[in-house]
Amino acid sequence: MGGTGGSGGTSSGSGSTSSGSSGTTDPCAAAIACSGDYDVETYSSGLKKVSLCESISGDLFIYYVGGLTDIELPCLDSVGGKLTISDVHELTSVDGLSSLTSVGSLRIAGNYFLEDIDGLTNLRSITGTMEIRENESLLSLDGLSGVVSTNKINLQDNDSLTTLDGLSNIETVSDSVYILYNDGLVTVDGMSALTTIGTDLSINYNDNICQAEAEEFAALISVGGSTSIHDNDGVCK
Repeated sequence: MGGTGGSGGTSSGSGSTSSGSSGTTDPCAAAIACSGDYDVETYSSGLKKVSLCESISGDLFIYYVGGLTDIELPCLDSVGGKLTISDVHELTSVDGLSSLTSVGSLRIAGNYFLEDIDGLTNLRSITGTMEIRENESLLSLDGLSGVVSTNKINLQDNDSLTTLDGLSNIETVSDSVYILYNDGLVTVDGMSALTTIGTDLSINYNDNICQAEAEEFAALISVGGSTSIHDNDGVCK
């Protein structure tokens, strides 16, 4: 099945191609606002449906797409709902999302060969949940360095991730933070700018984080709900 638009998914707007002095055509000169939800499933050709979307008012789901190594949506600036990139097993890059500046929520999960998300370096706003989980080869979150606040963070089962340096500019999380089962993670110092969590903080079952360090990190944050720090078995320096 190719990519399908959700109910009510329509596109509107007008644009014209333009040529610079070099005679090349800007493919985004004709970019338009797209309304509704869009699914891209199974076949990478489904991306054509949203290839000229400058904005998507609803959700964009990209999942179980065979043969897809990058997500080439160079015109896309914003997703009003949730952007989900899930179980795209051959995905190695998100560089094709380099124009993206805002999403409602972000879910990147189950992409086995994705090593970085540097293509998201222009992303500034995640108003809902940031969920990064089960990406076995993910080494870095540096692509999220432009984000300063979000509603919720869930980092889970990213076994190659060693630091959280890409989250170094996040100061407030209005709901909760969960850092769980990241076996390669050795420190949480990368989130040193974080001062306030609205509800709960959990840092649990990370095999290489020093328990004492995690407790010290948590003690510096104003947490509105409960704090759970346990079973972090890393060697303390």
